[in-house]
Amino acid sequence: MSESKKYPILLVDDEPEILFSLKGLLRREFELHTAESGDEALEILDKHEIHVVMTDQRMPNMTGAQLMSRVKNESPDSIRIIFTGYADIKAVIDAVNNGGIHRYIT
Repeated sequence: MSESKKYPILLVDDEPEILFSLKGLLRREFELHTAESGDEALEILDKHEIHVVMTDQRMPNMTGAQLMSRVKNESPDSIRIIFTGYADIKAVIDAVNNGGIHRYIT
């Protein structure tokens, strides 16, 4: 990969304001894809090569840990990161054991 190519990152959060903020922080250095749900994220992952998936833990219908478990199977080489505003030890354990995440950020 040439140095000028931006690495593709998928940002997942059900709150559009959070996605907007993350895009503002990362847009210059990375090729960004965004999703507001786990299902939307999986659709994007199916259509694009994604190097890093960053997701919120607390989302309706599919948690970040559940999403990462699917990402691990469908895109095993993608780096998986979960972030949350809440410290939930069960979520951390699920994410590590089932999602094979690389980082969990509170």
